[in-house]
Amino acid sequence: KTPTSVRVLSKTSSAEDPTDIPRVYVVTNTGDNSTLTNAKKTTCSLTVLGGKDGVNTVAGDGTIKLRGNSTQFADKKPFNISFNSKQTVMQGRNKGKKWCLMASAYDKSFLRNKIGMSLGKVFDNVGAPEDHYVELYMNGTYIGLYEISEPADNCRSGISYDDSADSQEIQFEIRS
Repeated sequence: KTPTSVRVLSKTSSAEDPTDIPRVYVVTNTGDNSTLTNAKKTTCSLTVLGGKDGVNTVAGDGTIKLRGNSTQFADKKPFNISFNSKQTVMQGRNKGKKWCLMASAYDKSFLRNKIGMSLGKVFDNVGAPEDHYVELYMNGTYIGLYEISEPADNCRSGISYDDSADSQEIQFEIRS
C-alpha cells in the first residue's frame, strides 16, 4: 500500500484532525524516512496528540530509530522514539523518554499484541507494558496504524526484576 501524503498545518489545532484516535507526528532533521536505521538515532521533533484512548498530548525534540530484529526489514517498520526530556505520554503512567512504536507488520488484524498485553494486565504476577493504538505520520506522510508502548525497562512499566549479575531472575518474551 502506498503511503498517503498529508499536509500538517498545525501541531495541535487542525479542525480536520480526528479527535478520537491518538496520533504521533515525527519530523526528522533529514526529511527522509528511508535513511532511518537501528544503529543510529536520527534527530527529530515529536508531537503526540492524545485521543480518547488514554494518551496525553505532548511535544518536544528527540530522536527516532528503527527497532526490532527481523521486523526492521518488513515493509512496515517499527520504531523507537525518544524525547530529550521525560514526558507523560500515557495517562496515569510514569514519565519516560523512550517509547516504542510497534508496527504489527506480520499481524494484519492488529490484535495479537493488544490481546497479549491485555491478558498480561489481567494476571496479577505478569507485568505488561501499557500500550495504545496510534496513527503515525512521518515527515508529512501517513505511515499507518501502530501501537505506542512503554518499553519493558526495569520497573518503568510495572515489570520489576533483579538485573544484578548474581540474580537468577530473567525477563523473556514469547514470540510465535
